[in-house]
Amino acid sequence: IKELIELRMESQQWEEVFALAKKYPDLNKLALYKYAQWLAENDRFEDAQKAFNEAGFKKEAIKVLEELTFNAVAE
Repeated sequence: IKELIELRMESQQWEEVFALAKKYPDLNKLALYKYAQWLAENDRFEDAQKAFNEAGFKKEAIKVLEELTFNAVAE
């Protein structure tokens, strides 16, 4: 199941990823983390921060906030 979820994550099929993660809650944290990374890579920093927090990755959430702040100052 983990490999199936990873395959879906690679192809960015997030609805299917989270449908599988609901059935296998031990993989939900991994799914949220990868989704948060994808959000950050696609300039969706606020959503990424929320996803990192939900997954329990506080340091990554702060890093996204710092990057968002840096980008705002640079603009």
